[in-house]
Amino acid sequence: ENRKQQKDQLDRMCKMEWKCLDFKREESCRLALDGVYRHLMPNATTSSEPGGCFDLVLDKSTLDCLLCAETSVVAQFLCEVYRALRVPTSSERNPNADASKSIISTAFPVSWGGVYVIITFHPPQFVERLLAELP
Repeated sequence: ENRKQQKDQLDRMCKMEWKCLDFKREESCRLALDGVYRHLMPNATTSSEPGGCFDLVLDKSTLDCLLCAETSVVAQFLCEVYRALRVPTSSERNPNADASKSIISTAFPVSWGGVYVIITFHPPQFVERLLAELP
């Protein structure tokens, strides 16, 4: 039976899933992504908000493309990016926490969660203003 479970798990891992996201409607993104987050974090409580699973979100011109759309589309996309990023642990939120217990090297600044890397054609000041206005 254990061998059958392993085969079933391997079969599930080898299948590609596609999700269609409509950033004009928040519920479209939530419906498409909540199942992905729950699959990535099976030990999360059912009452907790899905998300916070990724240490890195790499954006190669997606934001650039969406900036041609409505403002609400850009805002929804950025909110979903932030929702996907790893939530910092309590020791990461507390800069006075014992650094020797942290897995983060003391050579780097304290991590406040996942990192959003943007590759864009826009000037940094423009993108910084967009990101600063998010909740």
